[in-house]
Amino acid sequence: MVYLRQNKGFLYLSFCIISQMIFIAGQISQNAWMAANVQNPHVTTLKLISVYIIIGVCSMLFLLSRSLSVVVLGIQTSRSLFSQLLNSLFRAPMSFFDSTPLGRVLSRVSSDLSIVDLDVPFAFLFSLGASLNAYSNLVVLAVVTWQVLFVSIPMIVLAIRLQRYYLASAKELMRINGTTKSALANHLGESISGAITIRAFEEQDRFFATNLDLVDKNASPYFYNFAATEWLILRLEIMSAAVLSFSAFVMALLPRGTFSPGFVGMALSYGLTLNTSFVSCIQNQCNLANKIISVERVSQYMGIQSEAAEVVEENRPLPDWPQDGNLELRDLKIR
Repeated sequence: MVYLRQNKGFLYLSFCIISQMIFIAGQISQNAWMAANVQNPHVTTLKLISVYIIIGVCSMLFLLSRSLSVVVLGIQTSRSLFSQLLNSLFRAPMSFFDSTPLGRVLSRVSSDLSIVDLDVPFAFLFSLGASLNAYSNLVVLAVVTWQVLFVSIPMIVLAIRLQRYYLASAKELMRINGTTKSALANHLGESISGAITIRAFEEQDRFFATNLDLVDKNASPYFYNFAATEWLILRLEIMSAAVLSFSAFVMALLPRGTFSPGFVGMALSYGLTLNTSFVSCIQNQCNLANKIISVERVSQYMGIQSEAAEVVEENRPLPDWPQDGNLELRDLKIR
């Protein structure tokens, strides 16, 4: 929500959703037109191909508008988040930098901002496209064989429960990955700045071993997250295969003449892609949830209590200040 509140983010996302829905409707219309009229003697080949091309061109225009809206969404939100983060860090008091390791700050302004710039908007795009595509495939199957709803609805409920079970661990693993990355960046900065001292005391081996240990700790959460993703994909593919098998069985039992062979073939082709589209839907949604962690980490440093204002109107110095070079120390405390 923090990401979409920046610079009309909800407006761009809404436009992206509408464009994607019209694009998918155009694809289904293309296939339905071809399936319904490919054997129709009253429709000429020229008309069949012309209508098919016109629908395809219109769909491509909406696909282009969807991509442009996502790019604008990414640029506007990233610029807003970067400006707020930079202003917050530059106005932070010295106590913040004394108590915060440099690696944490570097991690926010480097890797996390890079994910916000490049990965998050396209994660929105892929998640949105895969979700609408998967549900459209299911709708086409349900139009031909409505009995598939008896299997697909419980499958969707089970998939949502599996997704929540997976995200409970995946989000924490991504947070651990960001924390360990900060420690690694902090150690690398300290090693570079103190390279002369390290060589003088012959501590190269110890620092090298520490660096390898930090690299292993940083890679472990990523590996566990990858394993958890494969665990989720395996179960989603099993459920998708069950839906496809049931729908094919129902199609085989349909009375002759219920639907034209073109419509049955179209529904079966959509069913064959249901496995891939459904797995891609859940996987992209989980990937988006993991990438949003970077927005959460950046927003943590956007609300730092700032130091005093640059100009205090009721306490402005005289134009000829300072009038003399005297120094006066008040309530000085040294530890």
